[in-house]
Amino acid sequence: MEDKTIRIPEDEVLREKQENEEIHYFVDCCTDVGISRQINQDAGCARIFKTPLHTVVLAAVCDGAGGMEEGEYASKSTIQAFNNWFDYQLNKLVFEKRPNELFLAVCEEIKLLIHKQNYDVFGYGRKKNIRIGTTLTAMIFVDEDYFIAQIGDSRAYLVSKEIVQLTEDQSLVAREVREGRLTEEEARFDRRRNIILQCLGAAKDLTPVYQSGKVEKGASYFLCSDGFVHQLAKGEMEAFMNPACMETINQMHYRLLQSIETVKARGEKDNITVAAVRTW
Repeated sequence: MEDKTIRIPEDEVLREKQENEEIHYFVDCCTDVGISRQINQDAGCARIFKTPLHTVVLAAVCDGAGGMEEGEYASKSTIQAFNNWFDYQLNKLVFEKRPNELFLAVCEEIKLLIHKQNYDVFGYGRKKNIRIGTTLTAMIFVDEDYFIAQIGDSRAYLVSKEIVQLTEDQSLVAREVREGRLTEEEARFDRRRNIILQCLGAAKDLTPVYQSGKVEKGASYFLCSDGFVHQLAKGEMEAFMNPACMETINQMHYRLLQSIETVKARGEKDNITVAAVRTW
């Protein structure tokens, strides 16, 4: 009896499997000077680069360090450095590296970019004889993997079944919480909450914290400056960034604006920035 079973070539099976497992993204970023500041010392970006084989997403937030001069230069020049890398260097990596090499290559370039930017901002401050610096939280998504770089007290979160803070603040009050001298609720209102332990550009030596993980489908990730979190409880942030309420880019944009306006209405005096990434 003739075998009439239809056999699908292995490469087509693999391609179909990859398409079914592929993670899709959309992103947005909003920043606001707030209700009392004259200058916005925050900066942020959210970008997508897509080819038939890869999707790379960049999200970053910077907050010019309070009490230092020209914080807006430190934050905006750092975000511009990331944007320049994304526009002019990423394309080369994507097309030159093998698929299994791309993620590690991107991570190494981000580390180099951060240390070069620290050197440049530190040199700018010394040349002008001023103290200058910025926080930095950056996330790079390469297909199904993510990489985080953390300096200071801006934050990255995951919202899925619950809200999870992915980064750890490099701040005085965060250290007090870790060592048991403050509760998380006390830390939210502590007068020392703006004291950070390091920032980009303030010193010649810099020790970023790097981490990586697997991207979750059907989730939202968001990065924010500390001005976003002071007036919002954890459950409120989870509600605003619930992936079920961000099924389109327009819905995402509305949720970001709505959350920022809520923070302002509650009297937050700092600049406010939030960048979001939705996966599906």
